[in-house]
Amino acid sequence: MIRPSEIKSVEDIGTLENNPVKMIRTIGGLWVATGKPRGKREDEALAAGSHPAIVKHNVEKMYGASYQPLMAKSEGAIEPKVVDHSSQLAKSLIDKGYTLFSVQADAAVDFVLSKSGIEVLKHEALVKGESLEFQELKPKAIEHAHEAIKNDATRSIVMAAIDKASELGKDQIVCKNVTYKVK
Repeated sequence: MIRPSEIKSVEDIGTLENNPVKMIRTIGGLWVATGKPRGKREDEALAAGSHPAIVKHNVEKMYGASYQPLMAKSEGAIEPKVVDHSSQLAKSLIDKGYTLFSVQADAAVDFVLSKSGIEVLKHEALVKGESLEFQELKPKAIEHAHEAIKNDATRSIVMAAIDKASELGKDQIVCKNVTYKVK
């Protein structure tokens, strides 16, 4: 249960079976979509995660055409594109319940590693020319984790980045002036 003192913001994001769906952002950074699924009398959590685009993606995936997202506030606004790269995760991370998504908004691509809907690690990249460029590719956000998990997380994000670069038609991944050829 989320207490009112833990809520940073609430906004409408769509409807489910003609009932409103709201996105709650907590002070700690968790995003929760709430609504009333078919046959329910009370609102409940529909999906939760570390990024609103991932939460919306999961609601759309779970409820299909029953969920109708609101139109973007600005006609020119484009919803971020979310791709599930969890299949690229090392078995050790899958077994521990981690997920990996890329979230692309224009030229920015975030690779988000989560566990139980909580962001564990995020690497930011930019699409530049023929490259997908990272400023840094180190698992500093999980310094408390066992070394094998850190290595598996970085390896998994690199594999997801290769998939993303190929999807975007890019030939290489660049990180701190080191170039990795994709094709």
